[in-house]
Amino acid sequence: MTISNRYPGKCGACGSHVAADAGFAVKMAGGWRCFCNSDRCLPPEAKASVENKGGPRRLTTDGFVEMVKDNAALPLLRALPGARFDWDSKRWSVSLSPIDRPRVLEIADKLKLDVAPELRTFALPGHEDAVARATKGPGYHAFPFQVEGVKWLAPRIAAGEKSLLADDMGIGKTPQTLWALPEGSKTIAIVPANVKWNWYDEAKALRPDLTPVVLSGRNAWHTPKAGEIVLTNYDILPAFLAPKKTGEKDKRGRDIKEATLPEGVDLSDCILVADESHRAKNYKAQRSQKIAELSRFCRATVFLTGTPLKNRPLDLWGVLSSGGMNWDVFGSWKGFLKCFNGFKNRWGGYEFGLPTPDAAERLRRVMLRRTKAEVLPDLPAKTYKTLRVNGISKSLKRELDKLWEEWKGFIAEGSLPPFEEFSGLRAKLAAERIPHAEALVEDYEETDTPVVVFSAHREPVEALGAREGWAKILGGTDAKERRDIVRDFQDGKLKGIALTIAAGGEGITLTKASNLIFVDLDWTPALNFQAEDRCVRIGQTAQKVLVTRLVSDHALDEHVLKLLAYKQTLMEQALDTRVEYTPKPDAPAVEVKHETEDEWNARREAVLKAASEAEQAEALDKVKSYVAAGRCNSAPCRELTDEYKATLDDATRFMLGRCDGAKTKDSVGFNKPHAAVAHTILASGLNCDDAYRLAEAILCRYHRQLHERFPAIFAA
Repeated sequence: MTISNRYPGKCGACGSHVAADAGFAVKMAGGWRCFCNSDRCLPPEAKASVENKGGPRRLTTDGFVEMVKDNAALPLLRALPGARFDWDSKRWSVSLSPIDRPRVLEIADKLKLDVAPELRTFALPGHEDAVARATKGPGYHAFPFQVEGVKWLAPRIAAGEKSLLADDMGIGKTPQTLWALPEGSKTIAIVPANVKWNWYDEAKALRPDLTPVVLSGRNAWHTPKAGEIVLTNYDILPAFLAPKKTGEKDKRGRDIKEATLPEGVDLSDCILVADESHRAKNYKAQRSQKIAELSRFCRATVFLTGTPLKNRPLDLWGVLSSGGMNWDVFGSWKGFLKCFNGFKNRWGGYEFGLPTPDAAERLRRVMLRRTKAEVLPDLPAKTYKTLRVNGISKSLKRELDKLWEEWKGFIAEGSLPPFEEFSGLRAKLAAERIPHAEALVEDYEETDTPVVVFSAHREPVEALGAREGWAKILGGTDAKERRDIVRDFQDGKLKGIALTIAAGGEGITLTKASNLIFVDLDWTPALNFQAEDRCVRIGQTAQKVLVTRLVSDHALDEHVLKLLAYKQTLMEQALDTRVEYTPKPDAPAVEVKHETEDEWNARREAVLKAASEAEQAEALDKVKSYVAAGRCNSAPCRELTDEYKATLDDATRFMLGRCDGAKTKDSVGFNKPHAAVAHTILASGLNCDDAYRLAEAILCRYHRQLHERFPAIFAA
């Protein structure tokens, strides 16, 4: 590998000085070496691949990204569809399929790459008819951002891809999906039981060419015919979808499990749609495994959810795994852990930190996500009000205080205290807030202002739903009754509506109200936001939506809000973060200097001569410093004739040739300190009397070795 040199040094071939940002640095077997810009100095393997900082930045027609190494660009490069690093050519290869091309071009433009014009011209079959249905079909017409969603989703369905539509709650994932379905398609839509009839109504209104079929009961499986949308729910998926052992093993020796379709059932031309697909977050649960098998059998898969990461990163892995998208996004389990800073703890589970910048960008390989703030800026903003309430009973307060002391260790680490005890306490706190909630709703009733009340527990919902002019929706509320209650509220026939967060947080519209009250919050922040968005969605005409949250005046309950805020930060960074990139300024390109052999030899001799002169001057300075320090005092003072100087020179070379650096007296050569000084004397060129006097002072100490061969040194 060859790059522009960044540090000063000596050329590894000619020995000339190379300044910083001049010449080249070449990675060789022994590490990085510096070379000047002469073509005769560069190693042969480096001449053909000289890379300058000002080199090309382009996306080639054969799917390679050519640019200099830039760590700031790595999150975007890793997020490219089909990204693979080619170690031979030191380039990233990407997918140029028409389905992946829009995402590739989006990232290429962010990276400021030159893109060949022919790469920007491509066809996405299947979206023209879908856009026409969205803009000119029956029912309401699509918003511009919904048209863009249809343009993204329809070609992916036509190409048999797996997709995740993760638009924020309340901006129309269901109609976008219905418009994107091809004419005459066979569709299996898995939706929550309480919104099956909502899907039925929307399908009737937006796609009269398709026939919705609602299934009920555990034995109600129906393979869709052409032009049918079979609406089923998560709890009644057929048993034949449960994977069973095949008798084969994978590479790790684990049993391979797969489902087998009954004779006569063919799903190869079906489209699978899973609404609120976060319900398949536990990839070990049988429900998720059934959906994963169904996705494998069907031609295309569309997952719909505004909260693919509800509580922790493993939820996201489970959703992607159920839809067969996890490998396309993260490549492997190890890649997923790296993106979320995950590691295995000592108890065998996994812990995670905040996601890396490229986690959200990788998700966009299969995911389209828009928030309300991006596409519906005219929707009212949420205003939050935290109302701290007193009145905790003495017995409950004592219990809270006691457990708070026991749980401080858990809470200091940001962990959840023992779940069962924690849930029981929160249920008691919610029940004690009922009088405060009733006092709040009375104020709204007096001014004829509709209000929505949510709670994670049944008791507050049942108490408030029993008020005159109110209704309630719980987990056991029938789907048709639920639909009628919502219609009555939207028509202004009810003063208020009380709902549990689990039962009322999905699939309904409550835009009649612009005031929400949370008696208590669910531990999963995504569920709370889903509940809020029942009012903040298309159709809301109020200027703002006020969300009031009741919190008991106790440290334990207040700590819940802090943990929920942290989880919300995790979700936003994993889903909504966008990597911004600014290329580094190009450094001046280094031009290769072409020299003839004679020119190179002449320059090298001049460099070596200059280097020897510099070394000789340095050695001479050292000799003078030794003399000034009194290192010559023990030497006999004889006249320095030419003959005597020659004797001193020969004796010095003789001793260095016999032994250089003896650590003990061996009667052979210099000891180590004297040998070092002798080398300096010879390097000085013996051009001054000080050098000879210093040599004489050292040599006269070695009588046994020198008196027979060089008697002149010891003569009186």
